[in-house]
Amino acid sequence: MAFITFGHHALIAGNRKAAIDGVILTIILAVIFTALQYFEYSEATFTISDGVYGSAFYASTGLHGLITIVPIKLKIQICLNHQILKILIITILTLFLQLKIIILIIF
Repeated sequence: MAFITFGHHALIAGNRKAAIDGVILTIILAVIFTALQYFEYSEATFTISDGVYGSAFYASTGLHGLITIVPIKLKIQICLNHQILKILIITILTLFLQLKIIILIIF
């Protein structure tokens, strides 16, 4: 939330570049969170039907993922309207390439 708040305050102050940077950083962090959430779900050794822990885990992390993904979808639509998509795609692709390199080094 900090970067979107930064972008909002920059927009109010008339600083367009800082506002765009705030939105892009927010989207990047949400994409990283979603990727890590997917990794966590795929590697979990328990299911939602394994008891209270599984139910609580999937309910809480699923809700957190939902409230992260839905606003990001809206932010991406706003970016599409303002033709920021090229910058966003280049940034995300660069980030994923770096993340892939890190994962390859770790595993």
